[in-house]
Amino acid sequence: MPREQQYAALRALYETAGGAHWQSVVDGNLVSGNAGWLSTVDPCSPTDPWQWVNCTEGSVVELLLSNSNLDGTIPSQLGLLTSLRRLNLSATNGRGRISGTLPSELGRLTALQQLHFYGNTISGSLPNLGMLSELKVFRGFGNYLQGIVPPWAFALPRLLDFTCGQQALSGTLPILGSTNLSRLDVSFSSLSGSIPAELFQKRSYGTVYLGATSFSGTLPTTLDGRLTDLSELYININSISGFIPTQLTALPSISKLALGADFLSGTLPPALGRLVDLNQLSITDTRLSGTVPSELGQLSRLDVLELQTHSLSGTLPLELGHVAAEKTCYLTALQCWSIGACGFNFRGNHFTCPLPDLSPNCGTGLVAYVSSSSQECKVAPSPPPS
Repeated sequence: MPREQQYAALRALYETAGGAHWQSVVDGNLVSGNAGWLSTVDPCSPTDPWQWVNCTEGSVVELLLSNSNLDGTIPSQLGLLTSLRRLNLSATNGRGRISGTLPSELGRLTALQQLHFYGNTISGSLPNLGMLSELKVFRGFGNYLQGIVPPWAFALPRLLDFTCGQQALSGTLPILGSTNLSRLDVSFSSLSGSIPAELFQKRSYGTVYLGATSFSGTLPTTLDGRLTDLSELYININSISGFIPTQLTALPSISKLALGADFLSGTLPPALGRLVDLNQLSITDTRLSGTVPSELGQLSRLDVLELQTHSLSGTLPLELGHVAAEKTCYLTALQCWSIGACGFNFRGNHFTCPLPDLSPNCGTGLVAYVSSSSQECKVAPSPPPS
């Protein structure tokens, strides 16, 4: 690539993104972060390298400016860096000040494999990146983007990670192409409509975050045992209704499952006890009723169990005493209250005495009451594990 072309692109970035004030951290101290910039017309000079810039055979292949105190906008001239493979303009330190829009010229970076710009104040809609056939990672969460999730997010053949939540994206999820996505995160957005059943016909997912949205309809029955790599699933804080599908209880590798803060109804499926790799089960703030299945006592790896604010009733199964929770413990309900510090939260239900003995897992004493009568609950020993 001509060095003059590379110089023009990087000079434009320096001038539009506050290059004179870039910083880096050395031994815990903030120091100037623009060493070498504009000192030569060759950004790939072996004798006078430019900080944050990596080259191969005279071409800029990486521009890694995360947490460098960027302040300004992204210039369209970055589209001249046609050999670029990694572009990182993100901010994890809460100081991201890149604003404006993503230039459409980024769609010319056909060698690009990773694009990171999260933690800034970028607005507008996502440009057409449908020609970036090498793109594997797209992380742009925590900005002010609007508009739809573009079809290319589900069509690029090598895209593994689309993380673009925590902003005002709207519309519905497009399901096109033959996605290989392993990570999908569009949480904390304004996306609406139903969750397409086709979304989970793609079997490559490892983590899916669809929480804090406006999704409605029911949970797809394609959430089933064929999703062999799915380990984390968050579909909570939305307008989902209907029952918890039994297919969901066949996910073989799930370790974190969060549902609720919605209109789910029916009962808790006893088959949830088959999800033996679960370390977090959070099903909260729904219209579920009935009792807590004793089969949940088979979830020996749980660190967090949250079942608060339903219309659940009856006694809590004594088998919960086998659950090996060791974190924040609330056994708090409308009619049962306790003191502790492990990962149980049952508040807002209508349980009655006796209570399962959770004290071996909580590591603290357990005090429980039935609030309607101020009668102290007796703690019952757990039956032997089956």
